[in-house]
Amino acid sequence: MNQSQTPSRRLGARVLFPLAACSALLLAMTASACSSDSTPDDTHPAAADASSSADGGGDTCPSDHLYCGTECVDLKSDHDHCGSCTTVCAADRFCRGARCRTCEEDGLKNCNGQCSDLLSDSKNCGTCGNACSAAEQCRNGNCVNPCPEGQLSCSDKCIDPTVDAQNCGSCGHVCPAGQTCNASACTCADTNLVSCDGICLNPKKEKNHCGATPGCGFNTGWSGSACLANGYCSEGNCHLCQAWTKTWTFQRTPISNQAGLRAAVADFNNDTKLDVAVLDLANAKLDILLGNGDGTFRAGTSFAVGSSPIQLVVLDYDGDGKKDLAVGNRRLTAPPAFDYLVVYHGNGDGTFAAGASIDRETAVESLAAGDIDGDGRDDLLATGGDWGAEDVRVYVAKANGAFALGANFAKQLTDINSSASVTDLAITDVDGDGHADFVFSPTTILFGKGDGTFGDSWSAPIGIGGYDRFVIADFNGDGKRDVFWRGSGVANQWWLAPGDGGRTWKYPSLVLFSGSFNVTLADVTGDGIRDLVGVGGGYPSHLYVRGGRGDGTFVAEEQYDFSTDVAGVYLTTADLDGNGITDIISSSYDSVIVLTGQKSARPECQ
Repeated sequence: MNQSQTPSRRLGARVLFPLAACSALLLAMTASACSSDSTPDDTHPAAADASSSADGGGDTCPSDHLYCGTECVDLKSDHDHCGSCTTVCAADRFCRGARCRTCEEDGLKNCNGQCSDLLSDSKNCGTCGNACSAAEQCRNGNCVNPCPEGQLSCSDKCIDPTVDAQNCGSCGHVCPAGQTCNASACTCADTNLVSCDGICLNPKKEKNHCGATPGCGFNTGWSGSACLANGYCSEGNCHLCQAWTKTWTFQRTPISNQAGLRAAVADFNNDTKLDVAVLDLANAKLDILLGNGDGTFRAGTSFAVGSSPIQLVVLDYDGDGKKDLAVGNRRLTAPPAFDYLVVYHGNGDGTFAAGASIDRETAVESLAAGDIDGDGRDDLLATGGDWGAEDVRVYVAKANGAFALGANFAKQLTDINSSASVTDLAITDVDGDGHADFVFSPTTILFGKGDGTFGDSWSAPIGIGGYDRFVIADFNGDGKRDVFWRGSGVANQWWLAPGDGGRTWKYPSLVLFSGSFNVTLADVTGDGIRDLVGVGGGYPSHLYVRGGRGDGTFVAEEQYDFSTDVAGVYLTTADLDGNGITDIISSSYDSVIVLTGQKSARPECQ
């Protein structure tokens, strides 16, 4: 019996062995490998190197995957293990059904390394890269809205975006908890509030969305204005935390409705308190008002200055650290030689030495001071002329306290800008080379060499006229000089052209500002960013302030009245009372008005 059983056991063993092998192959291949004539071809090799567990261990892949070494792969679709652990498809082929194939073999298109059906693929509809919107489907190669008019297809469902809180205004825009969707905008239960950035807020008080309307700019509505960091929002309007009120007035005597007053601020008596020098154009005298440190002043010295003064600047022309003054006189008649440009040496105690004339031939219209040769002494630049013949002259301060008359640049300016009317000017480093340049109105520039002479000249091709008022400064915080000027024809239209750090301006943008008489740039809001300060509005005039954001844009302007005083014409700023808030000094026809700045007591400003 044992002999008769032995063959059966051997036969059974021979039969069972290939069945076990077939079981392993069935896990690795979609085609059967168990029939006696089943042999792998060159594109579908045997998977004898695959295993259902890692290195024969207990962890197993999903039922439709196998291990190639320690990596669990799907032999039916894995590009690097297509049909077997050792078969890698070529770069232009893909593993589909355990075979390396091209997209075209399956009637598809290779779109950026993926086989795509251009008739139905919403990411490649009709052509590679043509993506349908979230509310559309790709049908027959066209992006279409499968839903009725007014509805959107979101997650294969037709919804009404005007009321669907899960898809408010667009697919996937979910309204926060407690909010509903109304007219495609998330709305708050309290109708006085507006939903912005998923938060219900009061647009009459919220400083980051001041004045926002329902929708807050998402599909509908307006997101409101962003008030300054040290500002506040009230009734939907941004306001500054600073306000200016008239605290002190200097009235000239005798009163005259001719010409006017000009004021310059400096510490003339070295007591660390700022003083004011007032040039009386009509009465041809100069009054020194000594500061008390609280925004008020007491009378100081007073002396005559020529017969037709027009310009006043503060300078230190001898480098002794004491503030001096320069006064320019215009020519009203045709007299003989006259002291047109005079400097007054400061004694450091609020008094001044007798005037020293530095030009008896050229009348003055505009005057500026600055160190143009780098020797630590302020030099002078004056414009003027004899009866229509414009002169542009440099006066270089010397170590002995005298001035040397430099070149007349009038012809050079006329050559580069034949329409130039030299009535305003600035001394500043426009191109960032460390040398002072001369900027004339209209934005015509002489570039300084740093030794008191000037080389290249240039007329700014901005293309928008009207340059009778301009300011050169860094408006957008990039460290480059920009130009801000009043356009011709409309009083409140100003233009801001950013500088490129070299010798050109970029194209300007329009800035509406009511300060049309005179404009200066100063940090009056205390945030380290300079703001627009101007006077305008007729008689009596108003003070206007637009707080700067530091990027060349400004918040809405604020208006402050001068009460019954006449129009302010000339403007300067300084912290006169030491409270850290910039004060404003406006001089007009008969008075100098001091507007001291105070911080609002509102809780938002503390």
